Amino acid sequence: MGVEPGVSLYVGDLYPVDVLGARSAGMDALLLDPMGRLEYPVGKIPNVAALPRYLDGLEDRLSSRA
Repeated sequence: MGVEPGVSLYVGDLYPVDVLGARSAGMDALLLDPMGRLEYPVGKIPNVAALPRYLDGLEDRLSSRA
């Protein structure tokens, strides 16, 4: 897609594979946690439908840092 890893977000459901793999590639990661039971040091959403709201909140947090 021609996008640099540092400006990419990987969304997956397996912490050891998806999150750690994305981080090792230089990407940010987000974990799908439909049951709300996972205890990992990463942002979580319950389903893909929640992704736009998460991204809106992320954009707000980033703009408040500037």
